[in-house]
Amino acid sequence: DDERSFGGVRAFLREHVRRLDPLRPEAIGRPDLGVAMRPEELVQTRSALLDLAFARGYAPQDRATIAHHCDVASILMNGGYRPCGRPFVSHLIGTAGVLVRYGFRVEVVLAGLLHAAYTHCPELPPGQKSSIETVRDVLGGAGAPLERRVRAYSRRGEELDSLASRRDRIDEMSVDDAEIVALVAANEVDMMLGGEYRYTMRDEAMGADALVLVRGVCTALGVPGLAATLEA
Repeated sequence: DDERSFGGVRAFLREHVRRLDPLRPEAIGRPDLGVAMRPEELVQTRSALLDLAFARGYAPQDRATIAHHCDVASILMNGGYRPCGRPFVSHLIGTAGVLVRYGFRVEVVLAGLLHAAYTHCPELPPGQKSSIETVRDVLGGAGAPLERRVRAYSRRGEELDSLASRRDRIDEMSVDDAEIVALVAANEVDMMLGGEYRYTMRDEAMGADALVLVRGVCTALGVPGLAATLEA
C-alpha cells in the first residue's frame, strides 16, 4: 500500500471525483454547509478572502492561485463600479468568498472571482488583440477550465429560465450546469448581503422557479446553506 503501487490509481480517482463533485473532499459533511451565511461573513477585500480560504482549510497552493487571480480581477475591472458604489472587484471577491465559505473547489472559486470578465470588463486599450481576445487569453485560452466556466456562466448564468425549467429534473443536470447554478447563487448572495439590492433601484432578479432550482441543486451538492441564505 504505497505510492509506487497505488499512486497512479489514487491520482486517477482524485481527478475523477474532481470532475464529478464541485466541492472539496475536506468540506463534505461539515455541519456549517447547511447553515445560512450571516452578513458579517461576506468578504469584500483580497486579504479577507485569503484569510477565509486559510480558515476553511484551502491548501497553500490554492490560496496562492486565488491571490493571483484576485490581482487579475483587479486589473481587468480597474475603474469599474457596482450600482451601489462598490468597486466592481469587491463584488467579484464577495462572490468568490461565498463559494469558499461553502467549500467549493478552487476551480469553481476562480470562476466566481472572474465570472463577469467577459460581460463587464471595461474596454481595454487598443492593441494587437481585441478586448474579448485579451480576456480569453487571461483566462487561460479558449477551452481552458477557467475560460470554459466563465464563458458558460456568461451565456447562461444571467438568465436562469432555461435551467429553471428543469427544476423538477435535477438528477438529469450535468455537473457543469450545477456549477452555473452555484455561481448564480453566490453572485446573488453577494448582492443581497452586500446591500446592492437594498440601496439601489435594482430589482431582485431571482424568481420563484429559479429559487426552487437553486434549492434543489444546493441540496444535491451538499450545501443547502447556500440556498438558505437566499431564502433568509
